[in-house]
Amino acid sequence: MPAGAQSLDFNVDANLGSGIMLGRSPVGTELRRVPTFLALDVNSVVDGEKGIEWTISTLIQVETNPALALVPKLRLVREIGVPSVYAQLGVPFFITPFQRIGAQVGGGMIWPISKQFSLIGGAFIDIFFAGGDVPSSSAVLAFNAGFGGRMYF
Repeated sequence: MPAGAQSLDFNVDANLGSGIMLGRSPVGTELRRVPTFLALDVNSVVDGEKGIEWTISTLIQVETNPALALVPKLRLVREIGVPSVYAQLGVPFFITPFQRIGAQVGGGMIWPISKQFSLIGGAFIDIFFAGGDVPSSSAVLAFNAGFGGRMYF
């Protein structure tokens, strides 16, 4: 590689998850289960710096009303042994069939199985503060967890 050239490595996560959602309704506070979702994350690592992953996630709600969200994230990974741990910040926004935007914080673990595959599990909290189905002067809070696999390329 020429001097000064940057490298770009990718890995892809796929996981299933669900959680609980808390929000206001006309009759008071409502608590319900988050429909099952499939999250597909494409993570990029610049110059072999494995401690920082730039991620774009596609979240597909596969239960009840199908829905689609995009979630750009910054993930900080620390190899403290087996498993590795990570913390992440993101900006989730649902684009169809409803619109909702918010902020995300979370973390999890990565368990290596081979050079090409790892198991991955994590939990995250979303707070949605704007969108067509977010009540005015209110927010929707979601606590989610997911488990799946990671492929290295």
